[in-house]
Amino acid sequence: MAEYKNAGADDVLSEAKTYIHNPESLDLISRAANYAAEAHAGQFRRSGEPYTSHLYNVAYILATLRVGPKTIAAGLLHDTIEDTGISREELAKLFDEEIADLVESVTKIGALKFKGKDDPEYQAANHRKIFIAMARDVRVILIKLADRLHNMRTLEYQPEASQKRIAAETLDVYAPIAHRLGISAIKNELEDLSFYYLNRKEYYRIAHLVENKKQERDESVQKMISEISEMLREHDIEFRIFGRSKHLYSIYHKMVARNKRFEEILDLLAIRIVTKTELNCYEVLGYIHAKYKPIPGRLKDYIAMPKTNMYQSWRMKARSLKCRSARKRWMPSRSEASQPIGGTRKAGTMMPGRNRRRSKTSSPGSVILRCSPATVKMKAPVNTWRPCSGTSLRQMFMS
Repeated sequence: MAEYKNAGADDVLSEAKTYIHNPESLDLISRAANYAAEAHAGQFRRSGEPYTSHLYNVAYILATLRVGPKTIAAGLLHDTIEDTGISREELAKLFDEEIADLVESVTKIGALKFKGKDDPEYQAANHRKIFIAMARDVRVILIKLADRLHNMRTLEYQPEASQKRIAAETLDVYAPIAHRLGISAIKNELEDLSFYYLNRKEYYRIAHLVENKKQERDESVQKMISEISEMLREHDIEFRIFGRSKHLYSIYHKMVARNKRFEEILDLLAIRIVTKTELNCYEVLGYIHAKYKPIPGRLKDYIAMPKTNMYQSWRMKARSLKCRSARKRWMPSRSEASQPIGGTRKAGTMMPGRNRRRSKTSSPGSVILRCSPATVKMKAPVNTWRPCSGTSLRQMFMS
């Protein structure tokens, strides 16, 4: 499994300073960190670490999402009402009503227990819980997602039964919510961590298959990134480009849901291109089609028809190299061409459809290509996530 940064209070402030420059806002985060340290003094996690390590890591994850200072402060204080006996009124007096409301809402979400999967109201109860919080303030869900992500990263210290229960809840509830919000980095990590605890044997099997040809695939993607970057610069298009590997749970889910072998999964690698406008996106699509051979039926236009979470991009699968026939075609000689149909054939000559020589070339790999205009919401890495402006979150979840 991947290694994670174990953040401290200084790391939270350092990350916040990369985009928050108001001294008062930074002072608010610092005061919240100090207050949380005092309130949770003497408390420890199952790992033996001070409880504050969890609070700092939650706040650090929130800072990488580029949330506001009050959200980071609420992340640092999110367990004070539940675990220290401090009242909401006291928090409101020391900080403000907004932060107290956020902390209280996170506490209420944590108090709602999920029912078992066999319960007919299981799915409805899960989503109702999210709708209530979302209708009030999306920041509550961001804090809860960061809280769950760090808890999943440290799940190894829980008993096995708790590991499976928490992992199942994460996979069924929290990962889909992160997906719905477009925070793909958190969604992917939650899914992979849940996969690890729910089906460790399959997790390691898929990881081994992916690792076998990782270097070859990475080199292929880097080559395509270089080629596409050079091509777009030649056409004076402003862009950002980066690659990603398909995460393990996504591979496993596709293999199970579509009954495919690992070798049949075509989108192990993907390249993301971000442009300034929608028009640029379609322009890039034309250049991509001219350079790489697209796989028929694998182009989807989510710019014209956005997904339910308002995700917009075009998405296509293309061969990582141009596919050109390498076989030698049969061409009749003059003497053969003059012979009547059904006539005799001289020994050693080639006949149509027989004994054709083919070069020994392996079929080129395929890569997913996506292009999104920067003005709309897309599946972004953690450190570039932005909520979609002008979109009703209640409408997004109910659609």
